[in-house]
Amino acid sequence: MSVTVTMPYTKAAFEAHKDKYRAGVAIAAGVNTADVVIVSVVEVASRRAGGKVEVETEIRAADAAASGKISSTLG
Repeated sequence: MSVTVTMPYTKAAFEAHKDKYRAGVAIAAGVNTADVVIVSVVEVASRRAGGKVEVETEIRAADAAASGKISSTLG
């Protein structure tokens, strides 16, 4: 399963805390941190000071049933 989220951080600030992000996504999805892979981090234009990043994340599942459980857990 892949998700893309927009967060109010600069790329450098996000990179400094990416392990916490992965851990948080893992807890929310009910998977191990090793199953959360950050595919890309892209800075996007923002009028706000501090910047924005779009984070594409892959959450790995063992099979279709596990993928369905992750989808329903995350909404």
